[in-house]
Amino acid sequence: MLKSLYICNYALIDNVTIDFNDGFSTITGETGAGKSVLLGAIALVLGERADTKFLLNKDIKCVIEAGFLCEDKFQNFFTENDLDFNTETIVRREISAQGKSRIFINDSPVSLQVLKQFGSMQIDLHTQFQKFSLSNSVNQLAFVDEYIEDKSKLNDYVAAYEQYITLNDKIRKLENDYKKLSADRDYVSFLFNELETAKLSENEDVIIEDELKVLDNHELIKEKLSSATQIIAESSDYQESAVSLLNNVKNDLSTIADYIKNGDCFVNRLDSVIIELKDIASELYAIDDAVVADNARAEELRSRLDLINKLTYKHKVNDVNELIALYNNLSAKLVGTDDMLAEINSLQKEKEQLLNVLDKKSAALTSIRKRYAHIMENQIVDILKSLGIKNNKFVISINALDDFTPNGKDMMEFLFSANVGTEPASLSQVASGGELSRVMLALKSVIAIKNSIPTVIFDEIDSGISGVAAAAVAEKMKDISRNIQVIAITHLPQIAAKSDYQYLVYKETKAGQTYTRVEKLDFEDRVKSIAAMISGSSTGVEALNTARSLLTSN
Repeated sequence: MLKSLYICNYALIDNVTIDFNDGFSTITGETGAGKSVLLGAIALVLGERADTKFLLNKDIKCVIEAGFLCEDKFQNFFTENDLDFNTETIVRREISAQGKSRIFINDSPVSLQVLKQFGSMQIDLHTQFQKFSLSNSVNQLAFVDEYIEDKSKLNDYVAAYEQYITLNDKIRKLENDYKKLSADRDYVSFLFNELETAKLSENEDVIIEDELKVLDNHELIKEKLSSATQIIAESSDYQESAVSLLNNVKNDLSTIADYIKNGDCFVNRLDSVIIELKDIASELYAIDDAVVADNARAEELRSRLDLINKLTYKHKVNDVNELIALYNNLSAKLVGTDDMLAEINSLQKEKEQLLNVLDKKSAALTSIRKRYAHIMENQIVDILKSLGIKNNKFVISINALDDFTPNGKDMMEFLFSANVGTEPASLSQVASGGELSRVMLALKSVIAIKNSIPTVIFDEIDSGISGVAAAAVAEKMKDISRNIQVIAITHLPQIAAKSDYQYLVYKETKAGQTYTRVEKLDFEDRVKSIAAMISGSSTGVEALNTARSLLTSN
């Protein structure tokens, strides 16, 4: 339960500390006094997002600190989040002037997500907006789901649905990608086939150009090769060959090798030169034999080179190797579309299987919802009777949707009738403001007690009611407070008088600045406050007597 609340530099509050008790407490005060400010501060320590516009003094940080009495059943939360468990747990929220927020639970820093989880276990905060959210089918569904003790069926469905959405998104993306690729597939296939028909090989253009150089210059090549071989190794009518001349030189040096320095070395070196020249001549003979006139081969090579040049120009590349790279890329695209289609087909089969799973899980969820909805209906009817709607009928209608949603395949609608002989119709269409308030109170009652939430806070849930109905609502709040802590913001004297503790919110002007103050009232101050709520004056004798009577009859 909420034990204390400290607020510093928030909205019109400079510094306020409030100590709460178990049982039933009310917060009263004139319109605009700042009651909603208290709710805003509590919402912050429950995980609402911070906004620097609420800082009273923009130069210093805002601090909101709440003390909770935690039962042993919450120990798992502390263990899972690596926090020290203490029955007296302190939650502190700090908001800097720059908008940075820091959160602590028992002096350990935590994330906003962890704070929200903790807050949802400690306080059920009802706002005025929630009453009007009763007209929304999704919100009505959430009320029933909150009432169900075992959430496993809901959790199983949600997990399967998220898996289905992820898979569906993946299929949709692949189908879009495949559609884009398929639009270009014919053109890509044409280019691929053209290059595949060409049967290109690496460095082919360079090899062809080299061979063409030989074929186009075969006469000059043979002439020069013949001349070279004659000079090196063959004698002619007018001269001796180089090999013959060097042999003569070698023989001459051999005769005087013993008489000159390094004579044998010179002989050996000449012998090596002669051998090398003979090898050169032999290779030149082979080249000369290989060089032949072949006009047909030359035309064939020119045609091939012309094809390669046309392809390189067409695809704006530099050489045959880049054409081969392009060919491989086109091949990969074609294979990729085929693989993509295969993957889409595989995922579609997986989707069908998952739809079957979803269908079973949604059916199980519908079944448990209907079972608990029936129990809930009877409890709501009984509570509404105690709240003054004696002849009410309350029905929770559950119908099947065509498609899966994040919440299952159920469309829920609260049907209501307050009069004998009138069939239940949509709650949002037939219920008055006061009836909506009491339906909301009934819903909050059964859910809060069912889920054992330590604290429930009502923000003017009594709007639209008065007289006997107000007294009945006050009695119901009192009844709920016997099991859990109840804090209610109210304008009704019947409800304020029924509470165990009453806090007055008021404004005070000091040094030209208006501040919101909160005061816990003693008995006599409560008499005056309730008298003012009755008549608008805290000094009227009749109003004071009525207020005292209301308090003493509590």
